[in-house]
Amino acid sequence: MSSTNIMNMLPEEIQRHILSLLPTKDAFKTKFVSKSWVPQPESLNVLRVDSGYKPKTWIDFYQFMNTVLLSPRCFRLNQCVEAAKHRGVEDLDITWYRGVSSPTIFCCKTLVVLKLQGISILSMVGFSIDLPLLKTLFLFGIIFDTLDDLMKLLYGCSKLEDLTTKNVRGKLGITSLRYFEPLSNLIKATTWFFEVQETIHVEFFNLSKMGCSLLNKQINSDYKVFHLFENLIELRISWFNRDTYDWSEILKMLINSPKLEALYIEKAPPVW
Repeated sequence: MSSTNIMNMLPEEIQRHILSLLPTKDAFKTKFVSKSWVPQPESLNVLRVDSGYKPKTWIDFYQFMNTVLLSPRCFRLNQCVEAAKHRGVEDLDITWYRGVSSPTIFCCKTLVVLKLQGISILSMVGFSIDLPLLKTLFLFGIIFDTLDDLMKLLYGCSKLEDLTTKNVRGKLGITSLRYFEPLSNLIKATTWFFEVQETIHVEFFNLSKMGCSLLNKQINSDYKVFHLFENLIELRISWFNRDTYDWSEILKMLINSPKLEALYIEKAPPVW
């Protein structure tokens, strides 16, 4: 029997142990020995890689790390989330830039705190939000299929008290007026203003303007949306790249926030 066949017959645990004794780059070369060795390097617990400083070496290193860290066999977001949900997770914090998630991430009866960064959410058409205990929601750099999906998420969190959004976008804006009802439990909101093509866009302050596209004039002129924050006690506002702002909108917001106790306003410097 050849030495290659003998190696292939070894249990996976022994194969991984052998690879752990090799330099990381050499361990990955064993993928070409046999199909049975292909998944083993990606299951190593420790990777030791020296990228060096030569441009060609750096490109090779970059491609290598993309292969390892972004391998579909190495990390499956939805499977990890499902495993956590089955264990009754209460606090879930995921940062995965350019990652893609199924909306099933918004279906967990035990979650109290949910923080997401850098993830694109697939369409929520036909999907129901199930977050009965969620009180804190943090969304940073999240892309929804449409902003209707974002609104569906917010109104699906019946106990939501603390909301933070930054750079939350939708491929399409809000198309329905049915969402403009009070978020009765919301007591704290943190939001960012930013300027795109000479137009102020609001992520979460006045729900008539959200994400990366303005809504139609009918919604923009309907200031009944300000009662969405009737229980708000703390509001933090900041915006970028603009010297002036239509303060009448902020005043209308404040007038319709009878319980507001703390207001924080910040003008951030331009980002070049």
